[in-house]
Amino acid sequence: MQQKLKIPLGELSSLLYLIFPFIGMFVSSIRGPKWVYVCIVLIFTVSYVLLVIFYKKLNQNLLFSMLVIHYLAIIYFVYSFQPMISLFFFFSAFALPFTLKVTVKSKEFMMYLTTVVLCLTITYLFDSNMIITMVIFYVVITLIMLGNFKVVADSQLKTEIEQKNEYINVLIAEQERHRIGQDLHDTLGHVFASLSLKSELAYKLADSNIEATKAELLAINDLSKDSLMKVREIISDLKCQSFEDEIAAVKKVLQDTGIQFSFKNGHLANVFNPAKQSILAMILRE
Repeated sequence: MQQKLKIPLGELSSLLYLIFPFIGMFVSSIRGPKWVYVCIVLIFTVSYVLLVIFYKKLNQNLLFSMLVIHYLAIIYFVYSFQPMISLFFFFSAFALPFTLKVTVKSKEFMMYLTTVVLCLTITYLFDSNMIITMVIFYVVITLIMLGNFKVVADSQLKTEIEQKNEYINVLIAEQERHRIGQDLHDTLGHVFASLSLKSELAYKLADSNIEATKAELLAINDLSKDSLMKVREIISDLKCQSFEDEIAAVKKVLQDTGIQFSFKNGHLANVFNPAKQSILAMILRE
């Protein structure tokens, strides 16, 4: 059954707690008509099973309705049977943060607190000797729930940070591509124009002035070598970018996304060789 429905063992084990309200059906110390108690137990069982096992198939409104039934039934059980049955609140400590994915400002959490207060009031009126015990239990359950809320919030924050880091990395890569393209354009654009003009001039002078042609060809050769050196400088700058340059690039990208960024004493990295500065730059970029 577990394999067919793909239900985790932990969720199935939660159903074992249903034995406690069923025990009340066989004792005589029930406040109110027993048939009402039996009906409430059956309704509670259906809502609890839906919340525990089939929550993924329910929409948010139906989940909230099941939670309302769940809490109303707990209030009734505290009144008709005994306060300890309200320890079903342990389920809420995990269901609200992880299943319903709500926060401390949600109506579900407010409803939980209201139910706790009502259960304490009923306990004080009908089983006052249990009030201290129940207060301790409720405080522990609430602290567990708040801790789970924090776990979920931290997980969401971590996910958001990872997504922003991925976006920033994309922006950095795009900025780097733009910088390389601009450097190549600024460096090689006029070079190719000069090569074209000089090669045409050399072609025209080839028949009439051999010396001038040789001079133009030498100029073309020098220009080609100079261009090659500049391309190598661009590639070298790409591979071994200084740490301060990387700080400036990261700062610009973050400012473009609306994030304030400051980095002090970045110049101290200048004592390292270019290879080590490049490693520091990659660490900062990550």
